[in-house]
Amino acid sequence: KQDDIYLSPVFGRDIGVISMIVLGTPTQSGPPDVVSVFDKGLEQIAKKYSGRPHWGKLHFARRADLEPLYPRFQDFKAVREELDPNGMFL
Repeated sequence: KQDDIYLSPVFGRDIGVISMIVLGTPTQSGPPDVVSVFDKGLEQIAKKYSGRPHWGKLHFARRADLEPLYPRFQDFKAVREELDPNGMFL
């Protein structure tokens, strides 16, 4: 169900979720070739449909990829700057 949390994957829209887990080690989320095939492949499919990555999962999106996906990204940035003016949590 959609919500009104600025950087939520469900901000302003109801969604379906496709998730996967690739077991690995404490420093690698799974065998690199498997991670590459599944994570990057799934991310490309999701990108085609304006999918938003899960903030707690491995993803390869950068700021330039993320800003257009979140309509309130700049509002979040302003709140973050107000509450964390020294950038401690960046």
